[in-house]
Amino acid sequence: MLHSYWPPLAWIGNVVFWIALILWISTSNLPSDSIFIGSCAAISVLSCFLLLNPWQSDPFEPIKLVVFLYGGSFGLGPLLLGPEGMYKIPYLGGAWERLLSEGSLLALFGLLVMLFGYYLYGLFPKSKPCPPWELTKGDRKVITIFGIILLVFGFFSYAILVDQAGGLSHFLLYTGGRAEIFQNAFGALYWTSFLLISGLSAIGCAQARSHPFIVVALAVAIGLLYFPFQGREAIIAPIMCGLMLVHYGYKRIGAKWIMIMAFSLTLMASFVGYFRTIDKADVYGRPEEVVESYTDQFSHNLKRTFALNLEQMDAFLIALRHVEISNKLLNGRSFIAWLEPVDRHLLGDIIDSEQAGRFMTILVNPEHRWTQTALSPSIVGELYLNFALAGLSLGLFLYGLFIRFLDTKLRTIQHDPLILMLYPYALWSTAKIVIDGTAHFFRIVVVLLPILLAYFYFSARFESQKKQFLPDPAALVWKRDR
Repeated sequence: MLHSYWPPLAWIGNVVFWIALILWISTSNLPSDSIFIGSCAAISVLSCFLLLNPWQSDPFEPIKLVVFLYGGSFGLGPLLLGPEGMYKIPYLGGAWERLLSEGSLLALFGLLVMLFGYYLYGLFPKSKPCPPWELTKGDRKVITIFGIILLVFGFFSYAILVDQAGGLSHFLLYTGGRAEIFQNAFGALYWTSFLLISGLSAIGCAQARSHPFIVVALAVAIGLLYFPFQGREAIIAPIMCGLMLVHYGYKRIGAKWIMIMAFSLTLMASFVGYFRTIDKADVYGRPEEVVESYTDQFSHNLKRTFALNLEQMDAFLIALRHVEISNKLLNGRSFIAWLEPVDRHLLGDIIDSEQAGRFMTILVNPEHRWTQTALSPSIVGELYLNFALAGLSLGLFLYGLFIRFLDTKLRTIQHDPLILMLYPYALWSTAKIVIDGTAHFFRIVVVLLPILLAYFYFSARFESQKKQFLPDPAALVWKRDR
Protein backbone atom coordinates (compact mmCIF):
# COMPACT_ATOMS: atom_id res chain seq x y z
CA MET A 1 0.00 0.00 0.00
CA LEU A 2 1.28 3.48 -0.83
CA HIS A 3 2.10 5.80 1.99
CA SER A 4 -0.42 8.60 2.19
CA TYR A 5 2.28 11.27 2.00
CA TRP A 6 4.12 9.87 -1.02
CA PRO A 7 1.98 11.17 -3.96
CA PRO A 8 2.25 14.88 -3.03
CA LEU A 9 5.97 14.51 -2.23
CA ALA A 10 6.54 12.82 -5.59
CA TRP A 11 4.77 15.61 -7.46
CA ILE A 12 6.73 18.25 -5.56
CA GLY A 13 9.98 16.44 -6.32
CA ASN A 14 9.16 16.31 -10.03
CA VAL A 15 8.24 20.00 -10.18
CA VAL A 16 11.44 21.00 -8.36
CA PHE A 17 13.47 18.88 -10.78
CA TRP A 18 11.75 20.46 -13.80
CA ILE A 19 12.44 23.97 -12.53
CA ALA A 20 16.09 23.15 -11.74
CA LEU A 21 16.56 21.57 -15.18
CA ILE A 22 15.10 24.59 -16.97
CA LEU A 23 17.32 26.95 -14.98
CA TRP A 24 20.40 24.86 -15.77
CA ILE A 25 19.64 24.71 -19.51
CA SER A 26 18.97 28.46 -19.68
CA THR A 27 22.13 29.49 -17.80
CA SER A 28 24.77 26.90 -18.79
CA ASN A 29 27.00 26.99 -21.84
CA LEU A 30 25.47 23.97 -23.58
CA PRO A 31 26.15 23.19 -27.25
CA SER A 32 23.70 25.16 -29.39
CA ASP A 33 21.78 22.14 -30.58
CA SER A 34 18.07 22.05 -29.90
CA ILE A 35 17.80 18.32 -30.72
CA PHE A 36 20.52 17.44 -28.21
CA ILE A 37 19.08 19.67 -25.49
CA GLY A 38 15.48 18.61 -26.13
CA SER A 39 16.27 14.89 -26.27
CA CYS A 40 18.43 14.87 -23.14
CA ALA A 41 15.89 17.02 -21.28
CA ALA A 42 13.09 14.63 -22.29
CA ILE A 43 15.13 11.62 -21.11
CA SER A 44 15.85 13.38 -17.81
CA VAL A 45 12.24 14.43 -17.18
CA LEU A 46 10.78 11.03 -18.12
CA SER A 47 13.33 9.18 -15.99
CA CYS A 48 12.71 11.48 -13.03
CA PHE A 49 8.94 11.00 -13.33
CA LEU A 50 9.30 7.20 -13.33
CA LEU A 51 11.74 7.42 -10.42
CA LEU A 52 9.42 9.66 -8.42
CA ASN A 53 6.28 7.87 -9.54
CA PRO A 54 3.35 9.29 -7.51
CA TRP A 55 1.56 5.94 -7.71
CA GLN A 56 4.46 3.67 -6.76
CA SER A 57 6.54 4.41 -3.67
CA ASP A 58 8.72 1.29 -3.70
CA PRO A 59 12.29 2.63 -4.19
CA PHE A 60 13.54 -0.75 -5.48
CA GLU A 61 10.91 -1.17 -8.18
CA PRO A 62 12.91 -2.58 -11.15
CA ILE A 63 12.05 0.17 -13.61
CA LYS A 64 13.17 2.83 -11.12
CA LEU A 65 16.68 1.48 -10.80
CA VAL A 66 16.95 1.07 -14.58
CA VAL A 67 15.70 4.57 -15.49
CA PHE A 68 17.89 6.09 -12.77
CA LEU A 69 20.95 4.69 -14.56
CA TYR A 70 19.57 5.37 -18.04
CA GLY A 71 18.55 8.93 -17.23
CA GLY A 72 21.93 9.68 -15.69
CA SER A 73 23.79 8.08 -18.59
CA PHE A 74 21.98 9.68 -21.51
CA GLY A 75 19.96 12.54 -20.08
CA LEU A 76 21.27 14.38 -17.07
CA GLY A 77 24.91 13.37 -17.57
CA PRO A 78 25.30 14.90 -21.04
CA LEU A 79 23.51 18.09 -19.94
CA LEU A 80 25.84 18.51 -16.95
CA LEU A 81 29.07 17.55 -18.71
CA GLY A 82 28.38 18.97 -22.17
CA PRO A 83 29.47 22.52 -21.26
CA GLU A 84 32.89 21.19 -20.22
CA GLY A 85 33.74 19.90 -23.67
CA MET A 86 33.17 16.30 -22.69
CA TYR A 87 32.39 15.21 -26.25
CA LYS A 88 35.23 16.88 -28.15
CA ILE A 89 36.89 13.50 -28.51
CA PRO A 90 39.66 13.32 -31.15
CA TYR A 91 38.21 10.10 -32.55
CA LEU A 92 34.92 11.87 -33.29
CA GLY A 93 36.70 14.71 -35.07
CA GLY A 94 34.63 17.60 -36.36
CA ALA A 95 31.52 15.41 -36.47
CA TRP A 96 31.09 15.41 -32.70
CA GLU A 97 28.24 17.97 -32.66
CA ARG A 98 26.26 16.14 -35.33
CA LEU A 99 26.87 12.81 -33.63
CA LEU A 100 25.81 14.29 -30.29
CA SER A 101 22.54 15.36 -31.85
CA GLU A 102 21.95 11.96 -33.46
CA GLY A 103 23.07 10.06 -30.36
CA SER A 104 20.79 11.93 -27.98
CA LEU A 105 17.81 11.41 -30.30
CA LEU A 106 18.56 7.69 -30.61
CA ALA A 107 18.96 7.44 -26.83
CA LEU A 108 15.50 8.98 -26.37
CA PHE A 109 14.11 6.56 -28.95
CA GLY A 110 15.75 3.66 -27.10
CA LEU A 111 14.19 4.72 -23.79
CA LEU A 112 10.73 4.90 -25.37
CA VAL A 113 11.16 1.45 -26.97
CA MET A 114 12.28 -0.01 -23.64
CA LEU A 115 9.28 1.48 -21.83
CA PHE A 116 6.98 0.19 -24.58
CA GLY A 117 8.24 -3.34 -23.95
CA TYR A 118 7.95 -2.85 -20.19
CA TYR A 119 4.33 -1.72 -20.21
CA LEU A 120 3.32 -4.08 -23.03
CA TYR A 121 4.32 -7.04 -20.87
CA GLY A 122 2.08 -5.66 -18.13
CA LEU A 123 -0.94 -6.12 -20.41
CA PHE A 124 -0.43 -9.89 -20.69
CA PRO A 125 -2.74 -12.00 -18.49
CA LYS A 126 -1.03 -13.31 -15.39
CA SER A 127 -1.50 -16.70 -13.81
CA LYS A 128 -3.26 -16.73 -10.47
CA PRO A 129 -0.67 -16.88 -7.65
CA CYS A 130 -0.64 -19.67 -5.11
CA PRO A 131 -1.74 -18.99 -1.53
CA PRO A 132 0.88 -17.23 0.63
CA TRP A 133 3.23 -19.47 2.58
CA GLU A 134 6.32 -19.00 4.72
CA LEU A 135 9.50 -20.91 5.35
CA THR A 136 9.50 -22.99 8.51
CA LYS A 137 12.22 -22.71 11.13
CA GLY A 138 13.81 -25.91 9.82
CA ASP A 139 13.71 -24.65 6.24
CA ARG A 140 15.46 -21.43 7.25
CA LYS A 141 18.13 -23.41 9.06
CA VAL A 142 18.89 -25.56 6.01
CA ILE A 143 19.07 -22.54 3.70
CA THR A 144 21.29 -20.70 6.18
CA ILE A 145 23.73 -23.64 6.32
CA PHE A 146 23.79 -23.68 2.51
CA GLY A 147 24.57 -19.94 2.52
CA ILE A 148 27.38 -20.40 5.05
CA ILE A 149 28.95 -23.07 2.84
CA LEU A 150 28.90 -20.65 -0.11
CA LEU A 151 30.45 -17.95 2.09
CA VAL A 152 33.27 -20.29 3.12
CA PHE A 153 34.06 -21.22 -0.50
CA GLY A 154 33.93 -17.57 -1.54
CA PHE A 155 36.16 -16.39 1.30
CA PHE A 156 38.84 -19.05 0.69
CA SER A 157 38.85 -18.21 -3.02
CA TYR A 158 39.25 -14.55 -2.13
CA ALA A 159 42.06 -15.21 0.34
CA ILE A 160 44.03 -17.47 -2.02
CA LEU A 161 43.54 -15.00 -4.89
CA VAL A 162 44.91 -12.10 -2.86
CA ASP A 163 47.83 -14.20 -1.64
CA GLN A 164 48.80 -15.43 -5.12
CA ALA A 165 48.49 -11.95 -6.63
CA GLY A 166 51.09 -10.54 -4.24
CA GLY A 167 49.37 -10.13 -0.89
CA LEU A 168 47.14 -7.43 0.51
CA SER A 169 49.91 -4.82 0.40
CA HIS A 170 50.16 -5.31 -3.38
CA PHE A 171 46.47 -4.46 -3.75
CA LEU A 172 46.59 -1.46 -1.42
CA LEU A 173 49.75 -0.05 -3.05
CA TYR A 174 48.83 -0.75 -6.67
CA THR A 175 48.45 2.22 -9.02
CA GLY A 176 47.57 1.71 -12.66
CA GLY A 177 45.06 -0.14 -14.80
CA ARG A 178 42.80 -2.18 -12.53
CA ALA A 179 42.76 -5.12 -14.93
CA GLU A 180 46.45 -5.78 -14.14
CA ILE A 181 46.05 -5.70 -10.35
CA PHE A 182 45.61 -9.48 -10.14
CA GLN A 183 48.80 -10.25 -12.05
CA ASN A 184 48.73 -13.95 -13.04
CA ALA A 185 46.17 -14.98 -10.42
CA PHE A 186 43.11 -13.73 -12.28
CA GLY A 187 40.86 -16.66 -13.19
CA ALA A 188 38.72 -19.19 -11.35
CA LEU A 189 39.72 -17.85 -7.93
CA TYR A 190 38.52 -14.37 -8.90
CA TRP A 191 35.17 -15.61 -10.14
CA THR A 192 34.48 -18.02 -7.27
CA SER A 193 35.19 -15.22 -4.79
CA PHE A 194 31.79 -13.87 -5.84
CA LEU A 195 30.20 -16.84 -4.11
CA LEU A 196 30.34 -14.46 -1.14
CA ILE A 197 27.38 -12.65 -2.71
CA SER A 198 25.64 -15.98 -3.35
CA GLY A 199 26.02 -16.86 0.31
CA LEU A 200 24.71 -13.46 1.34
CA SER A 201 21.62 -13.96 -0.83
CA ALA A 202 20.86 -17.37 0.68
CA ILE A 203 21.41 -16.23 4.28
CA GLY A 204 19.38 -13.06 3.66
CA CYS A 205 16.47 -15.08 2.28
CA ALA A 206 16.41 -17.19 5.46
CA GLN A 207 17.35 -14.64 8.11
CA ALA A 208 16.26 -11.16 6.93
CA ARG A 209 13.05 -11.33 8.93
CA SER A 210 14.66 -12.51 12.17
CA HIS A 211 18.08 -10.83 11.96
CA PRO A 212 17.95 -7.87 9.54
CA PHE A 213 20.91 -6.06 11.12
CA ILE A 214 23.11 -9.13 10.76
CA VAL A 215 22.20 -9.35 7.07
CA VAL A 216 23.06 -5.67 6.48
CA ALA A 217 26.29 -5.99 8.48
CA LEU A 218 27.29 -9.04 6.43
CA ALA A 219 26.52 -7.18 3.18
CA VAL A 220 28.64 -4.17 4.23
CA ALA A 221 31.48 -6.47 5.35
CA ILE A 222 31.52 -8.24 1.96
CA GLY A 223 31.48 -4.88 0.19
CA LEU A 224 34.44 -3.62 2.22
CA LEU A 225 36.23 -6.91 1.62
CA TYR A 226 36.18 -6.10 -2.10
CA PHE A 227 37.69 -2.65 -1.53
CA PRO A 228 41.27 -3.83 -2.30
CA PHE A 229 40.03 -4.88 -5.76
CA GLN A 230 39.47 -1.13 -6.38
CA GLY A 231 36.25 -1.78 -8.33
CA ARG A 232 33.14 0.20 -7.45
CA GLU A 233 30.66 -2.36 -8.76
CA ALA A 234 32.15 -5.18 -6.68
CA ILE A 235 31.88 -3.04 -3.54
CA ILE A 236 28.39 -1.65 -4.09
CA ALA A 237 26.71 -4.85 -5.39
CA PRO A 238 26.62 -6.82 -2.07
CA ILE A 239 25.52 -3.72 -0.15
CA MET A 240 22.64 -3.14 -2.57
CA CYS A 241 21.68 -6.82 -2.33
CA GLY A 242 21.71 -6.62 1.48
CA LEU A 243 19.42 -3.60 1.43
CA MET A 244 16.95 -5.32 -0.91
CA LEU A 245 16.99 -8.50 1.18
CA VAL A 246 16.00 -6.52 4.26
CA HIS A 247 13.58 -4.31 2.31
CA TYR A 248 11.54 -7.25 0.99
CA GLY A 249 12.30 -9.85 3.64
CA TYR A 250 11.80 -7.79 6.79
CA LYS A 251 10.49 -4.24 6.49
CA ARG A 252 10.27 -1.59 3.81
CA ILE A 253 13.18 0.84 4.11
CA GLY A 254 12.01 4.45 4.33
CA ALA A 255 12.97 7.24 1.93
CA LYS A 256 15.22 8.85 4.57
CA TRP A 257 17.38 5.75 4.90
CA ILE A 258 17.44 5.27 1.14
CA MET A 259 18.81 8.80 0.71
CA ILE A 260 21.43 8.26 3.43
CA MET A 261 22.57 5.00 1.85
CA ALA A 262 22.61 6.55 -1.63
CA PHE A 263 24.80 9.40 -0.39
CA SER A 264 27.09 6.96 1.45
CA LEU A 265 27.48 4.72 -1.60
CA THR A 266 28.18 7.75 -3.79
CA LEU A 267 30.94 8.84 -1.41
CA MET A 268 32.33 5.32 -1.35
CA ALA A 269 32.38 5.10 -5.16
CA SER A 270 34.01 8.52 -5.37
CA PHE A 271 36.72 7.60 -2.85
CA VAL A 272 37.45 4.29 -4.61
CA GLY A 273 37.92 6.17 -7.87
CA TYR A 274 40.28 8.60 -6.15
CA PHE A 275 42.16 5.79 -4.40
CA ARG A 276 42.79 4.02 -7.72
CA THR A 277 44.64 7.00 -9.21
CA ILE A 278 46.86 8.27 -6.38
CA ASP A 279 50.47 7.22 -5.90
CA LYS A 280 49.91 5.05 -2.86
CA ALA A 281 53.59 4.49 -2.16
CA ASP A 282 53.91 8.11 -1.04
CA VAL A 283 51.04 7.97 1.44
CA TYR A 284 51.24 4.36 2.64
CA GLY A 285 51.17 4.37 6.43
CA ARG A 286 49.76 7.93 6.55
CA PRO A 287 46.04 7.48 5.81
CA GLU A 288 45.19 10.92 7.19
CA GLU A 289 46.99 12.48 4.21
CA VAL A 290 44.90 10.42 1.80
CA VAL A 291 41.65 11.55 3.43
CA GLU A 292 42.78 15.19 3.58
CA SER A 293 43.76 15.20 -0.09
CA TYR A 294 40.41 13.64 -1.02
CA THR A 295 38.35 16.19 0.90
CA ASP A 296 40.32 19.07 -0.64
CA GLN A 297 39.18 17.91 -4.08
CA PHE A 298 35.76 16.68 -2.99
CA SER A 299 33.60 18.32 -5.70
CA HIS A 300 36.09 17.40 -8.42
CA ASN A 301 36.11 13.76 -7.29
CA LEU A 302 32.31 13.59 -7.26
CA LYS A 303 32.07 15.02 -10.77
CA ARG A 304 34.77 12.67 -11.99
CA THR A 305 32.94 9.71 -10.47
CA PHE A 306 29.74 10.79 -12.22
CA ALA A 307 31.54 11.20 -15.55
CA LEU A 308 33.36 7.86 -15.40
CA ASN A 309 30.60 5.71 -13.93
CA LEU A 310 27.21 7.06 -14.91
CA GLU A 311 27.46 9.19 -18.05
CA GLN A 312 27.66 6.92 -21.12
CA MET A 313 26.86 9.18 -24.07
CA ASP A 314 30.54 9.37 -25.02
CA ALA A 315 30.77 5.59 -25.49
CA PHE A 316 27.57 5.63 -27.56
CA LEU A 317 28.99 8.34 -29.82
CA ILE A 318 32.14 6.25 -30.34
CA ALA A 319 29.95 3.34 -31.46
CA LEU A 320 28.01 5.62 -33.81
CA ARG A 321 31.23 6.97 -35.31
CA HIS A 322 32.75 3.52 -35.84
CA VAL A 323 29.70 2.19 -37.67
CA GLU A 324 29.52 5.37 -39.75
CA ILE A 325 33.11 5.43 -40.99
CA SER A 326 33.78 1.69 -41.26
CA ASN A 327 30.32 0.43 -42.17
CA LYS A 328 31.17 -2.68 -40.13
CA LEU A 329 29.32 -4.31 -37.24
CA LEU A 330 30.35 -6.81 -34.59
CA ASN A 331 27.32 -8.94 -35.50
CA GLY A 332 26.81 -10.26 -32.00
CA ARG A 333 30.44 -11.11 -31.18
CA SER A 334 30.39 -8.97 -28.03
CA PHE A 335 27.35 -10.81 -26.64
CA ILE A 336 29.41 -13.99 -26.22
CA ALA A 337 32.51 -12.25 -24.87
CA TRP A 338 31.45 -13.13 -21.32
CA LEU A 339 32.27 -16.76 -22.17
CA GLU A 340 35.94 -15.82 -22.59
CA PRO A 341 37.02 -17.34 -19.21
CA VAL A 342 35.57 -20.72 -20.23
CA ASP A 343 36.82 -20.41 -23.80
CA ARG A 344 40.37 -19.48 -22.75
CA HIS A 345 40.81 -22.18 -20.09
CA LEU A 346 38.74 -25.07 -21.43
CA LEU A 347 38.10 -24.63 -25.17
CA GLY A 348 41.46 -23.37 -26.35
CA ASP A 349 40.23 -19.89 -27.31
CA ILE A 350 38.12 -21.06 -30.25
CA ILE A 351 35.20 -18.61 -29.81
CA ASP A 352 35.43 -15.49 -31.98
CA SER A 353 34.33 -12.86 -29.48
CA GLU A 354 35.03 -9.19 -28.96
CA GLN A 355 34.41 -7.31 -25.72
CA ALA A 356 32.65 -4.09 -26.67
CA GLY A 357 34.44 -2.00 -24.05
CA ARG A 358 37.89 -3.19 -25.19
CA PHE A 359 36.96 -2.64 -28.82
CA MET A 360 35.94 0.97 -28.13
CA THR A 361 39.03 1.63 -26.02
CA ILE A 362 41.35 0.59 -28.82
CA LEU A 363 39.42 2.75 -31.29
CA VAL A 364 39.98 5.83 -29.15
CA ASN A 365 43.41 4.97 -27.72
CA PRO A 366 45.25 2.45 -29.95
CA GLU A 367 48.17 2.41 -27.50
CA HIS A 368 45.92 0.56 -25.03
CA ARG A 369 45.93 -2.48 -27.29
CA TRP A 370 48.54 -4.10 -25.04
CA THR A 371 46.63 -3.46 -21.82
CA GLN A 372 43.36 -4.81 -20.45
CA THR A 373 41.75 -1.39 -20.06
CA ALA A 374 38.12 -1.24 -21.23
CA LEU A 375 35.44 1.41 -21.47
CA SER A 376 31.94 0.82 -20.17
CA PRO A 377 30.05 0.50 -23.47
CA SER A 378 26.48 0.71 -22.10
CA ILE A 379 23.76 -1.55 -23.46
CA VAL A 380 22.81 1.16 -25.98
CA GLY A 381 26.32 1.45 -27.40
CA GLU A 382 26.83 -2.32 -27.48
CA LEU A 383 23.55 -2.98 -29.27
CA TYR A 384 24.32 -0.36 -31.90
CA LEU A 385 27.90 -1.61 -32.32
CA ASN A 386 26.58 -5.10 -33.07
CA PHE A 387 23.41 -4.58 -35.11
CA ALA A 388 22.99 -0.80 -35.62
CA LEU A 389 19.47 0.64 -35.35
CA ALA A 390 17.69 -2.72 -35.70
CA GLY A 391 19.66 -4.13 -32.79
CA LEU A 392 19.06 -1.02 -30.69
CA SER A 393 15.30 -1.24 -31.25
CA LEU A 394 14.81 -4.96 -30.71
CA GLY A 395 17.37 -5.22 -27.92
CA LEU A 396 15.89 -2.47 -25.77
CA PHE A 397 12.36 -3.76 -26.43
CA LEU A 398 13.38 -7.19 -25.10
CA TYR A 399 15.23 -5.52 -22.24
CA GLY A 400 12.01 -3.75 -21.25
CA LEU A 401 10.13 -7.05 -21.34
CA PHE A 402 12.69 -8.67 -19.05
CA ILE A 403 12.56 -5.80 -16.56
CA ARG A 404 8.79 -6.24 -16.34
CA PHE A 405 9.30 -9.99 -15.89
CA LEU A 406 11.47 -9.23 -12.85
CA ASP A 407 8.73 -6.93 -11.58
CA THR A 408 6.15 -9.72 -11.77
CA LYS A 409 8.51 -12.03 -9.87
CA LEU A 410 8.96 -9.37 -7.22
CA ARG A 411 5.21 -9.34 -6.64
CA THR A 412 5.19 -13.10 -5.96
CA ILE A 413 7.65 -12.98 -3.06
CA GLN A 414 4.86 -13.41 -0.51
CA HIS A 415 3.64 -16.48 -2.42
CA ASP A 416 7.14 -17.86 -2.99
CA PRO A 417 9.63 -16.54 -0.41
CA LEU A 418 12.49 -18.36 -2.14
CA ILE A 419 12.30 -15.75 -4.93
CA LEU A 420 14.00 -13.40 -2.48
CA MET A 421 17.15 -15.50 -2.76
CA LEU A 422 17.43 -14.78 -6.50
CA TYR A 423 15.85 -11.38 -6.92
CA PRO A 424 18.33 -8.81 -5.48
CA TYR A 425 21.39 -9.70 -7.56
CA ALA A 426 19.25 -10.46 -10.62
CA LEU A 427 17.81 -6.94 -10.44
CA TRP A 428 21.15 -5.28 -9.70
CA SER A 429 22.98 -7.03 -12.54
CA THR A 430 20.12 -6.42 -14.98
CA ALA A 431 20.07 -2.71 -14.18
CA LYS A 432 23.87 -2.44 -14.44
CA ILE A 433 23.65 -3.65 -18.04
CA VAL A 434 22.54 -0.10 -18.86
CA ILE A 435 26.08 1.06 -18.04
CA ASP A 436 28.34 -1.98 -18.45
CA GLY A 437 26.72 -3.85 -21.31
CA THR A 438 26.90 -7.65 -21.26
CA ALA A 439 30.58 -7.97 -20.31
CA HIS A 440 29.80 -9.11 -16.74
CA PHE A 441 27.37 -11.91 -17.62
CA PHE A 442 29.89 -14.48 -16.40
CA ARG A 443 29.83 -12.91 -12.94
CA ILE A 444 26.03 -13.09 -13.00
CA VAL A 445 26.20 -16.81 -13.77
CA VAL A 446 28.69 -17.42 -10.95
CA VAL A 447 26.50 -15.63 -8.40
CA LEU A 448 23.08 -16.82 -9.53
CA LEU A 449 23.75 -20.41 -10.64
CA PRO A 450 24.31 -21.94 -7.16
CA ILE A 451 21.31 -20.19 -5.63
CA LEU A 452 19.20 -20.94 -8.73
CA LEU A 453 19.97 -24.64 -8.28
CA ALA A 454 19.19 -24.26 -4.58
CA TYR A 455 15.92 -22.55 -5.48
CA PHE A 456 14.78 -25.51 -7.60
CA TYR A 457 15.88 -27.99 -4.94
CA PHE A 458 14.16 -26.25 -2.05
CA SER A 459 11.04 -25.52 -4.13
CA ALA A 460 10.66 -29.22 -4.92
CA ARG A 461 11.34 -30.16 -1.32
CA PHE A 462 8.85 -27.68 0.12
CA GLU A 463 6.24 -28.60 -2.47
CA SER A 464 6.39 -32.23 -1.38
CA GLN A 465 6.13 -31.13 2.25
CA LYS A 466 3.04 -29.05 1.53
CA LYS A 467 1.34 -31.96 -0.24
CA GLN A 468 1.58 -34.01 2.95
CA PHE A 469 -0.79 -31.58 4.65
CA LEU A 470 -3.31 -31.27 1.82
CA PRO A 471 -6.64 -33.04 2.42
CA ASP A 472 -7.54 -36.11 0.41
CA PRO A 473 -9.64 -35.01 -2.64
CA ALA A 474 -11.83 -38.09 -2.31
CA ALA A 475 -12.65 -37.13 1.27
CA LEU A 476 -13.60 -33.63 0.13
CA VAL A 477 -16.01 -35.09 -2.46
CA TRP A 478 -17.55 -37.37 0.20
CA LYS A 479 -18.10 -34.43 2.55
CA ARG A 480 -19.61 -32.32 -0.23
CA ASP A 481 -22.05 -35.08 -1.19
CA ARG A 482 -23.16 -35.43 2.40
